[in-house]
Amino acid sequence: MTRLLNDGAEPMRLHLVVADFTRLDDVAELAEKLAAIVPGLDALVNNAAVAGPQRRTYTKDGHEVTFQVNYLAPYLLTTKLQSQLACARGRVVNVSSVTHRGGNISWKNLAGASQYSPLSVYAQSKLALTMYTKSLAEASGDSFTALSVHPGVFRTRLLPLYGHYGRPAEEAAPILTTLCSPTHQVIDGGYYDGLYPAAAAALAENARPQPAGETNH
Repeated sequence: MTRLLNDGAEPMRLHLVVADFTRLDDVAELAEKLAAIVPGLDALVNNAAVAGPQRRTYTKDGHEVTFQVNYLAPYLLTTKLQSQLACARGRVVNVSSVTHRGGNISWKNLAGASQYSPLSVYAQSKLALTMYTKSLAEASGDSFTALSVHPGVFRTRLLPLYGHYGRPAEEAAPILTTLCSPTHQVIDGGYYDGLYPAAAAALAENARPQPAGETNH
């Protein structure tokens, strides 16, 4: 909030609402607060993500924490805000990762119960998010637009997953701002590498086997 104000944002136009994505009740409450404040939503950027912890960890909702924070929580938030997005003919930008191409949806092992590695659960969560983006775009028709993007490798807490140095995190902002702009034409349901369309994983290109968001909300 302070950085937004320092960059010239108008204080009266800012509304801070927070949620713990490891708690789906928090996410549902966040959506309700946003719906009450903003009847029409121009853009929703699902950027929250965590790297897989070294040991398998479950949330109080019973889900593997990486899968919940990176996929189930954005799924729930977006689902509950579809009316607001449709009202403004808005745009959903899901921040994916190039690592989704190495992911696999283990339908019988979503919680990583039999095998576990931090990178594999992260890749699975980003693959699920990318698959969901395509199915969301198809289901919403002309109501609003949805796309997923790998903005690049930046110096954040996720950097160890990539194994090398990244660019300053601030450089991601212009990419996301551009993709959110209604004047910037995009492919509905498409996957982007930066500002350019790119090939997603084969599972994400296949419209049929989309992961279900079983969130009990």
